[in-house]
Parts: sequence; structure tokens; C-alpha cells
Amino acid sequence: MDRLLVGRKPIVKNIEEKCQAKHKKGADEKVAEVLVGQLEAVHPLAKGEKKDNLAIISAAKEINKIKDTYPPKKIDIREVGFHLHFTPDDIEAAKQYRELTNEDS
Repeated sequence: MDRLLVGRKPIVKNIEEKCQAKHKKGADEKVAEVLVGQLEAVHPLAKGEKKDNLAIISAAKEINKIKDTYPPKKIDIREVGFHLHFTPDDIEAAKQYRELTNEDS
């Protein structure tokens, strides 16, 4: 993982430098500005001032991904039961463990 980050540091640095030169603000700030602006997107081919719902939904999805508040694609709800069998040796070992650790449970 560290190797991947080291390989990307020059790219991230260049993006930040070019964004500062062109927009006089950091890349993160510019991305945030664009995403928030996209929430009010107007469809370019529609007559009048119709909202571009696809662009608005895309911006909302991207903001949720960045904030890590996007709901999981699949929620796995499973109940798993199991039976636990203790032998007399297991019970004796648990008693000895309790004595050694001074645990009541």
C-alpha cells in the first residue's frame, strides 16, 4: 500500500500545483466547489431552466462517496446458530482458567 501511495505522490503534487496556478485555490477546494455547484445543474439541451436531474444525482452520489456516507450495496442479514458441547475436560479447564485469572464469569 505504501508503494502505491509513493507512486502517486508526484501526481497528487502536480494536480495541486496546477489547480493552484489556474484557479488560485487547492484541488480539494475546487472539487468541492464543482460538486456543490453541480447540485444546482441546469440541463444544457432543455428549453427554459430545467434541472439536470442526472447531474444532480451524480453529484450527490459522489459527495456521499467522498464523505463515506454512501449506503452499502448489499446488506447481509443472516442468523447463524451453533451448538457448543463441553466435555468434562473442557469444564475442568474452564474452572482452572477462572482460578488462575480470578475471573467470575
